[in-house]
Amino acid sequence: MLFRLVRRLLLPAIFLPAALGLAAPLDYSAADPELKVVRLDSDVKESFLGLTLDSAGRLFVGGREAVFVYEPDAKGIYLPRQEIFRFPKDTWVSDIVVRGDDLYVLAASALYKLPGAVKARSGVKARLLLSGIGDPLGSVHHGLHGLALGPEGDLYVQHGDPFTAAPAHHWGRWTWSTADRTNIQFTGVGGVLRLKPDGSGLQIVSRGQRNSIGLAFDKDWNLFSNDNGGVNPSPDFASGRLLHVTAGTDFLWPRGWLPGQNTNRADVLETMSPKLDRSTLAGMAYYHDTFLPEKFRHNLLVAHGAALSRFPIEPNGATFKARELPLLAGGVDARPMRVAVGRGGRIFVTMMRDALPKDGSVPRSDLLMLTRADDKPDAPFEGYEETTAPEAKLFTELSAPDWTRRQRAHQELLRRGGKALKDATVFFAATKLGSPAMPHLVWLAAASETQTAANLVAVLFDEKGTALRLQAVRAAVEFRLGTPFFTLAALMRDDSPLVVHAALQGFHILPGRVPDEVIEGPGRSADTYLRQAAALLLAEKGTVPDLDALCLASNPARRLLGVLATGFRLTIPGATNAIPDTLQFSGGEPRLRNSGRMGSFTVADLWRVTKPGGEQEATFALLVRMLDDRDERVRFMAAHFLHLLNDPRSEERAAMILSAPASPAKQP
Repeated sequence: MLFRLVRRLLLPAIFLPAALGLAAPLDYSAADPELKVVRLDSDVKESFLGLTLDSAGRLFVGGREAVFVYEPDAKGIYLPRQEIFRFPKDTWVSDIVVRGDDLYVLAASALYKLPGAVKARSGVKARLLLSGIGDPLGSVHHGLHGLALGPEGDLYVQHGDPFTAAPAHHWGRWTWSTADRTNIQFTGVGGVLRLKPDGSGLQIVSRGQRNSIGLAFDKDWNLFSNDNGGVNPSPDFASGRLLHVTAGTDFLWPRGWLPGQNTNRADVLETMSPKLDRSTLAGMAYYHDTFLPEKFRHNLLVAHGAALSRFPIEPNGATFKARELPLLAGGVDARPMRVAVGRGGRIFVTMMRDALPKDGSVPRSDLLMLTRADDKPDAPFEGYEETTAPEAKLFTELSAPDWTRRQRAHQELLRRGGKALKDATVFFAATKLGSPAMPHLVWLAAASETQTAANLVAVLFDEKGTALRLQAVRAAVEFRLGTPFFTLAALMRDDSPLVVHAALQGFHILPGRVPDEVIEGPGRSADTYLRQAAALLLAEKGTVPDLDALCLASNPARRLLGVLATGFRLTIPGATNAIPDTLQFSGGEPRLRNSGRMGSFTVADLWRVTKPGGEQEATFALLVRMLDDRDERVRFMAAHFLHLLNDPRSEERAAMILSAPASPAKQP
């Protein structure tokens, strides 16, 4: 009895010995009086980093080498941490995802699967799913940092640029190795990949990021990330970026950063929050649960410098915008590293003190819980075992008001597949359109890839003004549900920019030329997401006569689209295209790894070894001609792309145009 009384009095420090650092004062503070901070653990030997929770409330935390679990305590909050698995020294477990009874663990240089590790406490073995970016490529600080499960059940993996010290306008070349022993020679910088849970089917989602740390999907399956300019000496890349990531986007590092830095740049995507400073943006999560007050819903949670911030998401054309609001202030010499949501809607944060000491020692870490000020000491919640729950329970969970519950059930139904996905079509037909379950049922039914599902999803194409229409278009494109060419073309004039952008992705899949509706709609739009998507589509599928016709158009928006498509074709190498053996990488002789060449190069390097003549010369001549265009922005973009090529036939003229001051009307 006395032991139980003492235990209650010690909450929230519940179970942890003073030797681990819990005797130290709690110098973290919530920015809102409706919230409070609870320290769950502290350690001077382990560095807490990635973290996630499952439906039963288990808290999984990654360290510098180890993966830990905190089991819920029926009489408190959590039992003492247990070690599940330990990697070699300095592996840095940056993110964790739960799928079924398995943990997917993202280390700085590789993605692993720990089969059965959700419940197993011994005998756990790691299975390598993806590797290729770690040593000897470069610093782990620009390795793999973000991991998330998408609406179709794929793993989304975020990676940094391992060649940040390479020359300006560089590209990297290395080899991704997957679990099915596929070696993919890759050209890029930082970006987002996706692959199947078994490690197969690697795809490129987005490129052009420098050092992103964190991925999160929202309730409408929009994907968000961030990017860091860090201590880059160039003021052009000094700030951070909060990013909306869509299929095919290129955020243009190191050829561009923010559109406001030069208003003549028509290729750079708008960022969600253009006023972020150079403080490091780290882990990211999404909050849309009912446990905390309503103002916290539909917020991105981002570790930013020494604080945890929240960003309420607002629509902004084909993308979103968000302003930064304080959520949690770090202690002295401490900064948040990662953030997760779970256990009934509470927020969990890993904090690192004296981050990365210069002597190479391990910094002290804290594990925090941010909760309501009136939360009970034992942080009660209703959990369940998702892998053993009846299917009916999972479908009921899809209608829960909390995003954490809905998305856990969504992923478990996808994992079960087969009958569960076919049953989703039955629930789809019987569920009201306004139900929280519908954005999930659209994807689950579509994943069955049946004609019944295709018919149900197609009906939602007529539901204008609803978020379901966006999900229907995305799911139809993803699962090839027979969406015809003319339907996608008609969507180019849709009132929703998000629907237009989603439909654009379908033309990459469907055979045939790019329809005029793309050119007249998103191609001429001032929306940076729509314009870039249309230009990249034309760069991929347009013929030289198509591009020439655009550049000869009387309308300046058409000519700008033509220059963008032509410039993208000449200066953005295909992610998996072969490169000439004669291309010399920067920094010495090419190194070999996984039977592939590895190093960095610039577009100018590649252009110099490109065989003259043919389509390349025709598109080059087209850009040279556009240097004389009567529209300042068209001239500027032609000069920008030609400057990347650094061809002596055009460089002097291109440099002159780029150095000319913008007209008064173009000044920021």
